[in-house]
Amino acid sequence: MKPPRFSLRSWLILTACLAAFLYWRDRPRQMANRFVALMEAGDYLAAKAMFGEQVGRWNKPLIMDEWKAFRKRQSAADWLRGRCYVSIIGNRDEWRYVSLVVATATGMRPVGDWQITHAPPNWPREVANAYSPPSRRSK
Repeated sequence: MKPPRFSLRSWLILTACLAAFLYWRDRPRQMANRFVALMEAGDYLAAKAMFGEQVGRWNKPLIMDEWKAFRKRQSAADWLRGRCYVSIIGNRDEWRYVSLVVATATGMRPVGDWQITHAPPNWPREVANAYSPPSRRSK
């Protein structure tokens, strides 16, 4: 039996396909890092433009005193699915709002609603919790 023959053309095609696959899988991490860098630099319009036309809940006019964004560690499963998560935190007076967005190879998209994680002490807890969706944990 003859051993299989490999040509330079087949190696070139295989290498190009592998490089394209790895680039497509790594692109969400690059998008998330770019989004975090834009938020840290204070370029909120450019960060919002990364959402494209599907801004959805991010379209709400939120006036915050301070914005922060953190890229979450990408697991192997997230890498294979082609997504990378970013937490956005906005502070306004004594209120703290948190939202989660996901970076994909094609752009950013919101995952859920804004949640209130810290309310002023003079606000009743029931009122502050009314603005936050209930926890998804099973009881």
